[in-house]
Amino acid sequence: MTQQLLSRDVRERPALIVPIAWLAFAYALLLCVCGGLEIAGLMPMRVSVQLLGSGLEVMGPAPFFLYALLLVAGGVGLLRAKNWGRRLMIAISAAGVVLLVPHISSAVIDERWFAMSVDGVQILLRVAVASYLLRESEWFAR
Repeated sequence: MTQQLLSRDVRERPALIVPIAWLAFAYALLLCVCGGLEIAGLMPMRVSVQLLGSGLEVMGPAPFFLYALLLVAGGVGLLRAKNWGRRLMIAISAAGVVLLVPHISSAVIDERWFAMSVDGVQILLRVAVASYLLRESEWFAR
């Protein structure tokens, strides 16, 4: 009995899993607030272009809440060390990069520096999150 307790394989959580999960929760909260403001008619669509990308903001508040739901599910999955949570966050990051490509291309052509910088930072963060989660796959394989 004591030998089993002493030889138990305990692996530490990778360093950036909790910050990635909290970033996902914060982004989901921001999306919910923006979706609520759009329902109330208090937020113009051009403000939400930076959050969703690629024209999804014209579909109304549904994409805000759906995206927030996916982010919360992925964040919970990361904190609970579930492999599906890791895969979901990788897919969300990759889809976010794909959705931002038309927007950043338009910003480059129109020479809108602020939009280029915001979209560029989002792309860099999403690629960094996806590559980090791809490298930390063995921790999730418990």
